[in-house]
Amino acid sequence: MKSFTLKLLLFIFPIGLGLYLLPVDERSTYLALEDDCSDRAIWMYDRITNEKAAIKIAFLGSSHTINGIDDEFLNERRQNAGITNLGYCRLGRDLNLRWLRLLIKHHNLEHIILEVREAENRYSHPVYPFLASRSDVFLAHPWFNRDLFENTIKHLQFRLELTQDRIYSLAREKESNESPYGFGTSSETAKLSELERMKNTRSAKSYDSEGLTHDFYFAFSKHHLEEISALCKQNGLEISFLYLPAFGSALKKPTEAEFYQNHGELWIPPDSIFSNETNWYDANHLNEQGAKALSNWLDGKLK
Repeated sequence: MKSFTLKLLLFIFPIGLGLYLLPVDERSTYLALEDDCSDRAIWMYDRITNEKAAIKIAFLGSSHTINGIDDEFLNERRQNAGITNLGYCRLGRDLNLRWLRLLIKHHNLEHIILEVREAENRYSHPVYPFLASRSDVFLAHPWFNRDLFENTIKHLQFRLELTQDRIYSLAREKESNESPYGFGTSSETAKLSELERMKNTRSAKSYDSEGLTHDFYFAFSKHHLEEISALCKQNGLEISFLYLPAFGSALKKPTEAEFYQNHGELWIPPDSIFSNETNWYDANHLNEQGAKALSNWLDGKLK
């Protein structure tokens, strides 16, 4: 039985490896994430690879960035300065690095503004293994990377599925979305009872800013932030860090403020924007009114 199993594995392995090594259309990897983040992956890929619409200033972050930064308004105020909101749902610095590499490949980028929260996220972005290149996955930073093995498996499985779809002519197709702007939020206002409940919870929350526990959990994001900073320096890009806390946060500045300031400017918007209950459509995301207030402030910060 063991002999048969070994022979079967020896037969299957080279076939699987051959399928994995077949070239995969880069756009198809983004297109396959149609059910994630309102199909934003393919929009971002098409926006970044469309070199006719220059991107000079890019905002990279999470849904806080998507909902908080009106890039159309900023371009109107600054005479089409090539400002683009490239937020993507959820957190993970490895995905920020992936977007930055793609941006540098296709644009003469000048400035990136990275969203920061109260504390750094500890883990890999959930969609990173699907969008990362082979070298990104197999040469990933191994230390303090909880998702290393899982990401490798997900990447292999995803690439094999894409190859299978290609062989059986099941590959997805979609015309390029040429919309230049990435901002999107709601005009609704959050219920005061929900905001107060979250404020009470968050005001009692504490964050480690030093010590072994802090250093351990910060290590993964720190590595990728240092890579982002080095890549910006190598390509002559300005880097800034924009603090976008949730409603009710007790922290007036992020726990890693000193680290950010060692690599670029730290932008902390006025507390009046974040403390105004009418600026939120839920306890995590600014609404149209809040985004307009934040974007007005950012207009004064951009050079």
